[in-house]
Amino acid sequence: SKVHCYWIREADVDGFRVDAVKHMGELACSEFCSNIREYAYALGKRGFFLFGEVASADDELIDRYIGQNTSRHDDGKTVFFGLDSALDFRLAYDLQWVIKGLKDPQALCDRLEAQRNRALTRGEIGRYLVTFADNHDSFWQRSSGRIANATPDAQVIAVVGYLLCALGTPCIYYGTEQGFTGQGGDNQMREAMFDTSTPGLDLLNPGCGIYKEIGTLYVRLPLEPHQFVILA
Repeated sequence: SKVHCYWIREADVDGFRVDAVKHMGELACSEFCSNIREYAYALGKRGFFLFGEVASADDELIDRYIGQNTSRHDDGKTVFFGLDSALDFRLAYDLQWVIKGLKDPQALCDRLEAQRNRALTRGEIGRYLVTFADNHDSFWQRSSGRIANATPDAQVIAVVGYLLCALGTPCIYYGTEQGFTGQGGDNQMREAMFDTSTPGLDLLNPGCGIYKEIGTLYVRLPLEPHQFVILA
């Protein structure tokens, strides 16, 4: 956690994504989050945001890691789960297929209602889960690939529009806004964007139609002071 505190202090970061939370152990996760949040609060960063990767579509499992005030006893120790939020894998599974016309849209309605019911019990309906469409991992999207793979730009834009308007905190993983089409293993999913020393890998393209349309959506949907979008 000393490394994380360094970046908070020196780079003024506003939050962290905690990787592979299930493999940390619940006590280790809660202690880590408590330490990080305490340090951030000491610097006046009261809105510091910690969200985790709980790679599961099981809401009950995810619930065990969310909430500053949620506690239970583990072998005699009280465990305070420090994550503010977690990635919504169940929505990500459904969203790609619905937007591509391969699954009934009712799946999104069902997910929305599930989010609403669970979030209302916590009083943080806008921050309960971090929503996303694709990311850098192949284990859950090896066959389909990134959202733009074999997908018209209009459908990718619709996906991002949904994320910006639905419940939760939207996360746009790098490359989604550029129409990256990686498919297969992790190396294919993790296409480079910023290596200017090799022209073939300098893929940042502000003129991309998807990129420009997302910018338009963002301008049309101004954020309230308590809202934010994660760019990963």
